[in-house]
Amino acid sequence: MIKLASYRQRGKKWEYRIRYVDPACGKTKEISKGGFRTKSEAKLAAGELEKQIYLGKHSLLENGKN
Repeated sequence: MIKLASYRQRGKKWEYRIRYVDPACGKTKEISKGGFRTKSEAKLAAGELEKQIYLGKHSLLENGKN
């Protein structure tokens, strides 16, 4: 289960944060990344990551590093 990404501005840069339930252990995990010039850039990157998580193809899910 993926919750919608949240966005916030830190200084002049934007950051996204995605919370999801790891299917391997059932625990809630969080991924965040910042440094985007605009909120639109952050939304595009978050959307791509949400898609990868939903499809189970994100490298953190596959490697169990998270």
